[in-house]
Amino acid sequence: PGLGEKPAAQDGAAPRQLAYEHSVSFDAEPERLPAIHATGLAACREAGAAACTLLESRIDSEPEAEAALKFRARAQVIPRLVAAMGNKAELAHQSTSAEDLSGPIADTARRLTMLQNYRDRLEDMRNRAGNDIDALIKVNHELAEVQSQLEAADGMRAELTQRVETET
Repeated sequence: PGLGEKPAAQDGAAPRQLAYEHSVSFDAEPERLPAIHATGLAACREAGAAACTLLESRIDSEPEAEAALKFRARAQVIPRLVAAMGNKAELAHQSTSAEDLSGPIADTARRLTMLQNYRDRLEDMRNRAGNDIDALIKVNHELAEVQSQLEAADGMRAELTQRVETET
């Protein structure tokens, strides 16, 4: 697929969960770098915070003049960012790579389900523990551990989902 285009599912299969990364380089005279850099920043800002986030911004003058921008953006914003900067400089390099996150996303979903089921069983045990203080302490300790693991797995799921829903 081109910049910002997601591949269609093939043969009725579920679509792959791909995280795209684009690399684009422009050639320009050193004195034009600040203007090109500012144009890229403005294009991201115009797209809005929900559609484009600046991850890195750099301008170097020594030993060689160079500028770099790194964005996490919605697929439809990527071509606009490239076009905005391309209006002020000559495209020198463009590449796209993708990482298939289908496996890690499925693994995380299974882990979340397993942990939620375990937490539910622990809560049942806590309700049946009655006045057994030792049992309540052990179950509550285990519940705290499971809740921590659930939150970590949910954070991982959110990060993987963000990587699929946006592009770098």
